[in-house]
Amino acid sequence: WTVISSSIMFFVDGVLNGKKKVETWNEVRKKSIVGHSRQVNSTSFSQLSGEHLATGSDDGTARIWDIETGRVVSRIECNESVVQIAYSPIDDVQVATLTGDRCVRVWDIREPKKAISNIKLNREYINMAWHPEGNILAVGSSVGGKEDPVGGVKDCLSIIDCKRSVVLKRLRFKYEINEFVFASLDIDDLSDSNYLLLTTEHGTIEVLNIDSTASNTSENNITTNTTPKKEPYTIHGHTDYCYCISKAGHLLAVGAKDSLASIWDLRTMVALRYITRNTTPVRSVALSHDGAFIATATYDPGVDIAYTSNAERAFFLDTGTTSIHTLAWHPKRYILALAGEPKQQSSNADHHAVQLIAPPPSVIPQDNPNYVLSDEELTRARFDNERSLFSS
Repeated sequence: WTVISSSIMFFVDGVLNGKKKVETWNEVRKKSIVGHSRQVNSTSFSQLSGEHLATGSDDGTARIWDIETGRVVSRIECNESVVQIAYSPIDDVQVATLTGDRCVRVWDIREPKKAISNIKLNREYINMAWHPEGNILAVGSSVGGKEDPVGGVKDCLSIIDCKRSVVLKRLRFKYEINEFVFASLDIDDLSDSNYLLLTTEHGTIEVLNIDSTASNTSENNITTNTTPKKEPYTIHGHTDYCYCISKAGHLLAVGAKDSLASIWDLRTMVALRYITRNTTPVRSVALSHDGAFIATATYDPGVDIAYTSNAERAFFLDTGTTSIHTLAWHPKRYILALAGEPKQQSSNADHHAVQLIAPPPSVIPQDNPNYVLSDEELTRARFDNERSLFSS
């Protein structure tokens, strides 16, 4: 780790000209993970220990790094661009990759030469999310009406059983869906995560119960040409495309084309607050492990890191000319991994480094930062939601 001061600056107005710079901290720590020869598309920390960081790149490899030494502990040759990579939520040895050859693979990082699960898909998929139990993957594609034999279908989402290497359900949408997460809508039990929260082109979050969207009818347990019903509801939160989503505990964060990032309470689906400082679409959003911080990246260089309790900026990371498109928080510590697109294309490994950033102790909240509603507020929020926020 190295200490930096000139790259981390706090601005009160969100303007990157530095005229209203309040403070430059000297305690910020930074580490560069160097090795990929082309753009890094996706990052994911090992979810139990946080000791390792998985990265997927256009150079056709997925790599597992020791975040303390910066050394590669496992290298997976995918031979295709790695679009997404995600650590299993239940152990630190399995990672899933989504690659340009339309395959979803699950790997044991201890034996990286052969995938333990390989699912060939009929579409090019671009997004992926694990179910918290670690046995199911959801992957989303961009289909396009002209390519689809049924016509009128814009996107597709597949639910995959990784242990059996089969597609359980295929859901087709007449509108664009982007990132998604599994979540529970049970106020008393957030572990029951059988709902998918999908961001859409309509500026909405579609909430789908994966157990009730379709019935499995074929012999190989695959359901095709299924259009999901809008149940249990649609949440309206933005005026334009919603692109990205992140969850931590009972908090949900969404980033959209309207340049806003919203923070929601999962227990009531109330929009608690919005971050309005951005001037270009939000392309990546990430909540820290305890929900204290929300990090947002737009098409402009830099990363805004704010408190979820009040949406005020904690600090701003100046990334020079690099526009950031992937963000990931450590599962236990305040360490943020980020990667992006250098302004000038290059095969120089230094230009495709993943940065690890640890914020200064002076900005870390000392109390519980999560927004907690009182019983009276919860009751009022449920009533308000049923009247106005949910549409059938």
